[in-house]
Amino acid sequence: MRYTALILLLLSTFSSLAQSQLAPHSKLLKRRVQKRHTIRTVNPMPPGYLTPNVGHITVGIGSSNLLNRFNPDQAFGAGIDAIDIGSYGQGAVGFKLPHRGSTYDNASGDGYSRLTDNDKTSYWKSNPYLASYYTQESDILHPQWILINLTRKHSINGLRIHWANPYATNFTVQYWAKNHDNPIDDPTKNGGQWKTFDKGQYSAQTGGEALLKVSSQPLSVQYIRIVMTASSNTYDSHGQGDARNRLGYAVYEIEVGSIGSDGAFTDYVSHRPDTKQTPIYVSSTDCWHTVKDQTLSDEQVGLDLALRPGGAGRGLPALVPVAMAYGTPEDAVAEIAYLKKQGYPLTGVELGEEPDGQFMSPEDYGALYVQWATQLRQLDANLPLGGPILSTDSVQCFPDNRGESDWLKRFVAYLKTHNGVQYLSFISVEHYPLDPTASWTALYDEPAAVDTIFSWVANAGVPPNTPLLITEANVCAGSSEAVVNVMGAIWYADFIGRFFSDGGRSAYFYRYEGMPLSSDASAPYSNSVMFLADPSTLALTSPPETSRIPVKPTAEYFAAQLIHREWAQSIGKLHEVYPVQCDLMDANGNQLVTAYALLRPDGRWAVLLVNRDEAAPHTVSVKFLDTTSHYFKGAVQALSFGVENYAWHPNGADGYADPPGSITRLVQAGGANTTYILPKGSLTVLRGRVH
Repeated sequence: MRYTALILLLLSTFSSLAQSQLAPHSKLLKRRVQKRHTIRTVNPMPPGYLTPNVGHITVGIGSSNLLNRFNPDQAFGAGIDAIDIGSYGQGAVGFKLPHRGSTYDNASGDGYSRLTDNDKTSYWKSNPYLASYYTQESDILHPQWILINLTRKHSINGLRIHWANPYATNFTVQYWAKNHDNPIDDPTKNGGQWKTFDKGQYSAQTGGEALLKVSSQPLSVQYIRIVMTASSNTYDSHGQGDARNRLGYAVYEIEVGSIGSDGAFTDYVSHRPDTKQTPIYVSSTDCWHTVKDQTLSDEQVGLDLALRPGGAGRGLPALVPVAMAYGTPEDAVAEIAYLKKQGYPLTGVELGEEPDGQFMSPEDYGALYVQWATQLRQLDANLPLGGPILSTDSVQCFPDNRGESDWLKRFVAYLKTHNGVQYLSFISVEHYPLDPTASWTALYDEPAAVDTIFSWVANAGVPPNTPLLITEANVCAGSSEAVVNVMGAIWYADFIGRFFSDGGRSAYFYRYEGMPLSSDASAPYSNSVMFLADPSTLALTSPPETSRIPVKPTAEYFAAQLIHREWAQSIGKLHEVYPVQCDLMDANGNQLVTAYALLRPDGRWAVLLVNRDEAAPHTVSVKFLDTTSHYFKGAVQALSFGVENYAWHPNGADGYADPPGSITRLVQAGGANTTYILPKGSLTVLRGRVH
């Protein structure tokens, strides 16, 4: 028997194009961005670019206007977040969980719940690290639950629970009291709440097979929840050799239905060993597994393969995740101890992964966080630790007894009352703002979406000056052409510009490995990558550090070039961010052009201008203002990329870009009367000295 962490380790695989032209960035590996560019002088105002109206860009340069300082070498992570390395023939190793509770997961999606698999020898078991034995507080404070979605309303008055060991001695059976709302996706919508059936309160239970009449009269409901608050602490099927085997709750199979006047029970649950079973969600799952549960198809790669000198990460400092929701603190400590012994430099450790996607309560996650962090700090008292790595912002959960439903606020509150804030060196979340079907005009919302993240974190009671990291981001999470056309590039520019203007510390793109186009069901062919690979060329050579996959860059690649190497200056020194105002608006009040200004270590100012107008170019003047007005002087380098440089042509799995992408490079003289052309649907960097 083993409790081994499902460690998310990362592999970086780059083509010669990727390594020579752009230093990629992601959650695990950080890479220095090399400045490498040439400028050619051309007519500063090409025919066809002029528009009758001039927009005005004003940069506030006084010391009181300073918004943020950041070091690009730390701000733009490098490498790969997580990839399905199995498709690359690397023999990646992961483990399935025999006591899984939820029907669906956020990974391969080929698992299923053991609660409705029609097998009374398999069982779900909750996470033992949430029992009082480890949390040092009452189990009532960490109730574990099973939620059943019958997919439509049924007349319900009874349940049959086939308890395993340990079983619940005290539990409550509830129903969702809103007719048309989903408690999983919208736990706070329209005042939805869980109500206890009039006969749904149970205590001093003895396990076994229990047929329960939970309601005097049948109720028409779709969602049912069993909340467990006291355990029998009897050992499970794995024996008495490990205390964890008796902690928590376990159930073989569960049935939900109606009990007739003759005592006959009608079950409305579909029991089958696949994802077509009646959907089940659980509060946690025991990570127990054995070697026979090993799988080669999960997102797992070797530590050394990613971090050794000369390996995929080139030996550069890494932000490394450790498993928490499905791991053990001992495994987390072992992982970091090994990395330190090998001499691999670390910038910090992220604890866990996407607790909202696992439907974990903030208090449960907080309890695990404190346990893991305590042991990691015993290994290294100065190790930067952070999380909680929520998959989106403003996450809401089932309200507590005070009516509070903000996930992050409750997580931070738990840390504060359990001596855990000392372990919160940074806050990290993920950012996928747009729906896969979103239109170009949805790009107008990105700056406000970034502002929302900062407001949400501030309102959650996070200690002041705690750095905010976006450790996984792209324009959208699903299959969408937005991530392979210029829409993705425009989004990326606004995301990065606004994030560092708002005071962000580090931002990580997902994802950088070369991958072929793919499609989800009827969705268009796409992939959330900066490099598209031909499916026939995915076999890697050995050793991995010399492997190459021929790839073609997507629009987001060119955006990253402009931002990481032309807007910012990668020499390991601080950049200063200043506020910018622009008066270019459309008839509906949307800001057509956004702008972000840096004072670079070389003394030059760099202004990133994002023309979000897909149909028309715009002309702007640029003024730098403290107590008086200042302007670019001498040569002003203007570098742009947009719809005139890159056009995506859908063609199923063989989609392509034509033109394939390039950066337009111009030089013109600055001055008070100089105007600058922003091509339609583009991002432009203006860089020079200011008089």
